[in-house]
Amino acid sequence: MPLAHSLTPGGPDIELLVFAGVLLVAAGYLFIRGAIKPQMSLLMVLGAIALGAGAFALTSSPAGSPGAEISIAAPPNGEVVEAGKQVDLNIDLQGGTLAASPSSDDGGHFHIFVDDSLVSMPGSSTPSVRLKRGTHMVGVEYVDGNHASYKPQILAQIELIAR
Repeated sequence: MPLAHSLTPGGPDIELLVFAGVLLVAAGYLFIRGAIKPQMSLLMVLGAIALGAGAFALTSSPAGSPGAEISIAAPPNGEVVEAGKQVDLNIDLQGGTLAASPSSDDGGHFHIFVDDSLVSMPGSSTPSVRLKRGTHMVGVEYVDGNHASYKPQILAQIELIAR
């Protein structure tokens, strides 16, 4: 199952990388046009490298497993559900704390996947999904407050058939 976010979502790391890229382009452009001295261009390049390195230093690494376990208590694996209708999931979390919302850092939260595509980040253990006609893999991953997967992943999956 893919991660929902490869870097922290919209954090300072992304802004630093963008700024570093802009600084590199500006340094090259101004140097080629002869608008600044070579020493200033070199300082701009070094600044961009420092910003880029800082961005990677700020990137959160996946957290170690908190020892939590999850399971999808309902519906049962292989259940036939009505296509297009709301299907309520009941997620059982043991050994972990569910944050008040996905943007809160007072615990972890769930990412709900349907066929390996992220569909929601609910703030409760009773989310719902809507399924098109067909057989679908529904997955629930417990992630940290920065949306990073734990290592090893804390994941539960069931197959549902929508008719």
